[in-house]
Amino acid sequence: AGAVGRHLQDQLAAHGFTLGHEPDSIEFSTLGGWIATRASGMKKNRYGNIEEIVLDLTAVTALGALERRQVAPRESVGLEPRLWMFGSEGKLGIITSAVVKVHPLPEVQRYDSVLFRDFTTGVAFMYELAQSGDWPASVRLVDNVQFEFSLALKPEATGWKALKSKLEKRLVTGVMGFDPKQMVACTLVFEGTQAEVDRQVALVKAIAKKHRGMLAGGENGSRGYQLTFGIAYIR
Repeated sequence: AGAVGRHLQDQLAAHGFTLGHEPDSIEFSTLGGWIATRASGMKKNRYGNIEEIVLDLTAVTALGALERRQVAPRESVGLEPRLWMFGSEGKLGIITSAVVKVHPLPEVQRYDSVLFRDFTTGVAFMYELAQSGDWPASVRLVDNVQFEFSLALKPEATGWKALKSKLEKRLVTGVMGFDPKQMVACTLVFEGTQAEVDRQVALVKAIAKKHRGMLAGGENGSRGYQLTFGIAYIR
């Protein structure tokens, strides 16, 4: 339970698997900490929250160990004391180990991003996407403050990339008429089979078009996703 998230991630990947749980604190937080704080990861749409990932756990309490000898199917009779440990914040005992679900590494991983004119429009897009029931692994809408912050943290471009950045900015804020003080961004991560990813990408594009969203590409999507970890450092 004391295993740090990044170590679990690397060790599972070496065997072709993933836990799928990526909170923004993954480089510093532990499996036991995720259970004790009832953590939610950025890819919970596909892999679930921590309470859906953990199959069994052992904890040491003031009255003794809370454990069982083997992982068994769910039990339909009686209370389940182990479930009390989720979100307990250390009040009931110390989590010492856990059994978790793992998944094969996805066949395809793809990043993308969409710009919207304001936060209200972005929320309307998120709502319609949620209603569709076919969600990418991660969908994150950031407000204008965090969007501007991401631009401030962006490495300064040089050469042809600097020219490209200026042309893109002129297109978005000039030709397309996006207000830099109002616009927001949605970052997306698609994971799964090629067919699943293709279907979800097509759905996102269709819904974004209805809400006058502008596709901003995979590079911006990847940077926006990584920004979440950067904010954890800055905190």
